[in-house]
Amino acid sequence: MELSSDRREHTRYRVDDAAFAFSDSRFPGRICDISMGGLAFAFIDQDAADSQMSEIDIMDTSNGFFLEKIPCSSITSKIMQNDTPFSVLRIARKSVRFGDLSEDQKDALEDYLMNCTLGTV
Repeated sequence: MELSSDRREHTRYRVDDAAFAFSDSRFPGRICDISMGGLAFAFIDQDAADSQMSEIDIMDTSNGFFLEKIPCSSITSKIMQNDTPFSVLRIARKSVRFGDLSEDQKDALEDYLMNCTLGTV
Protein backbone atom coordinates (compact mmCIF):
# COMPACT_ATOMS: atom_id res chain seq x y z
CA MET A 1 0.00 0.00 0.00
CA GLU A 2 1.41 3.35 -1.03
CA LEU A 3 1.40 6.21 1.44
CA SER A 4 -0.26 9.47 0.52
CA SER A 5 2.11 12.41 0.17
CA ASP A 6 0.91 13.99 3.43
CA ARG A 7 2.00 10.89 5.39
CA ARG A 8 5.50 10.62 3.93
CA GLU A 9 8.37 11.02 6.35
CA HIS A 10 10.84 12.37 3.76
CA THR A 11 10.50 14.98 1.02
CA ARG A 12 10.64 13.44 -2.46
CA TYR A 13 12.72 15.03 -5.22
CA ARG A 14 12.46 14.90 -9.00
CA VAL A 15 15.55 13.91 -11.00
CA ASP A 16 16.48 14.27 -14.64
CA ASP A 17 16.34 11.43 -17.17
CA ALA A 18 20.00 10.58 -16.55
CA ALA A 19 19.44 9.18 -13.03
CA PHE A 20 19.37 5.38 -12.79
CA ALA A 21 18.98 2.70 -10.15
CA PHE A 22 20.57 -0.75 -10.35
CA SER A 23 20.14 -3.73 -8.08
CA ASP A 24 21.43 -6.38 -10.43
CA SER A 25 21.22 -7.12 -14.15
CA ARG A 26 17.43 -7.56 -13.88
CA PHE A 27 16.73 -4.12 -12.48
CA PRO A 28 18.44 -1.27 -14.33
CA GLY A 29 15.86 1.49 -14.35
CA ARG A 30 15.27 5.23 -14.55
CA ILE A 31 14.66 6.89 -11.20
CA CYS A 32 11.23 8.55 -10.96
CA ASP A 33 11.73 10.23 -7.59
CA ILE A 34 14.06 9.94 -4.62
CA SER A 35 14.25 10.95 -0.95
CA MET A 36 16.41 10.28 2.09
CA GLY A 37 14.10 7.35 2.82
CA GLY A 38 13.95 5.61 -0.56
CA LEU A 39 13.22 5.90 -4.25
CA ALA A 40 10.93 4.79 -7.04
CA PHE A 41 12.20 3.68 -10.43
CA ALA A 42 10.75 2.44 -13.72
CA PHE A 43 12.24 -0.48 -15.61
CA ILE A 44 11.48 -3.00 -18.34
CA ASP A 45 9.78 -5.87 -16.56
CA GLN A 46 11.14 -9.33 -17.27
CA ASP A 47 8.89 -11.20 -14.84
CA ALA A 48 10.91 -9.75 -12.00
CA ALA A 49 8.60 -6.99 -10.74
CA ASP A 50 7.85 -8.93 -7.55
CA SER A 51 11.48 -9.87 -6.81
CA GLN A 52 12.84 -8.69 -3.49
CA MET A 53 15.90 -6.49 -3.23
CA SER A 54 18.47 -6.02 -0.49
CA GLU A 55 20.83 -3.44 -2.06
CA ILE A 56 20.63 -0.81 -4.76
CA ASP A 57 23.11 1.46 -6.56
CA ILE A 58 22.32 4.98 -7.78
CA MET A 59 24.01 6.64 -10.74
CA ASP A 60 23.30 10.02 -12.32
CA THR A 61 25.23 10.39 -15.55
CA SER A 62 24.45 14.12 -15.86
CA ASN A 63 26.73 14.98 -12.94
CA GLY A 64 28.82 11.87 -12.24
CA PHE A 65 27.05 10.97 -9.00
CA PHE A 66 27.38 7.32 -7.96
CA LEU A 67 26.36 5.75 -4.67
CA GLU A 68 26.62 2.00 -4.28
CA LYS A 69 25.43 -0.78 -2.01
CA ILE A 70 22.57 1.12 -0.40
CA PRO A 71 20.63 -1.30 1.82
CA CYS A 72 16.96 -1.39 0.85
CA SER A 73 13.75 -3.38 0.78
CA SER A 74 10.92 -3.43 -1.75
CA ILE A 75 7.75 -1.57 -0.80
CA THR A 76 5.61 -1.75 -3.94
CA SER A 77 5.90 -3.02 -7.46
CA LYS A 78 3.35 -2.63 -10.23
CA ILE A 79 3.05 -2.93 -14.00
CA MET A 80 2.49 0.48 -15.60
CA GLN A 81 0.12 1.36 -18.42
CA ASN A 82 2.09 1.29 -21.69
CA ASP A 83 1.05 4.21 -23.89
CA THR A 84 2.88 2.89 -26.95
CA PRO A 85 0.52 0.96 -29.24
CA PHE A 86 1.56 -2.60 -30.09
CA SER A 87 4.52 -2.53 -27.69
CA VAL A 88 5.64 -5.89 -26.38
CA LEU A 89 7.58 -4.32 -23.49
CA ARG A 90 6.06 -4.22 -20.03
CA ILE A 91 7.17 -1.28 -17.92
CA ALA A 92 7.08 -1.71 -14.15
CA ARG A 93 7.55 0.75 -11.33
CA LYS A 94 9.18 -0.36 -8.09
CA SER A 95 9.43 1.60 -4.86
CA VAL A 96 12.11 0.76 -2.32
CA ARG A 97 12.78 1.92 1.23
CA PHE A 98 16.39 2.52 2.21
CA GLY A 99 17.73 0.61 5.18
CA ASP A 100 20.36 1.84 7.61
CA LEU A 101 22.72 4.07 5.65
CA SER A 102 26.32 4.64 6.68
CA GLU A 103 27.25 8.23 7.58
CA ASP A 104 29.11 8.53 4.25
CA GLN A 105 26.04 7.29 2.34
CA LYS A 106 23.78 9.72 4.23
CA ASP A 107 26.12 12.64 3.50
CA ALA A 108 26.45 11.75 -0.19
CA LEU A 109 22.70 11.26 -0.63
CA GLU A 110 21.85 14.50 1.16
CA ASP A 111 24.36 16.40 -0.99
CA TYR A 112 22.86 14.85 -4.13
CA LEU A 113 19.29 15.76 -3.11
CA MET A 114 20.20 19.35 -2.23
CA ASN A 115 22.45 20.06 -5.24
CA CYS A 116 21.59 17.76 -8.14
CA THR A 117 17.82 17.28 -8.19
CA LEU A 118 15.12 19.26 -10.01
CA GLY A 119 12.98 20.26 -7.04
CA THR A 120 10.38 18.54 -4.93
CA VAL A 121 7.56 16.30 -6.15
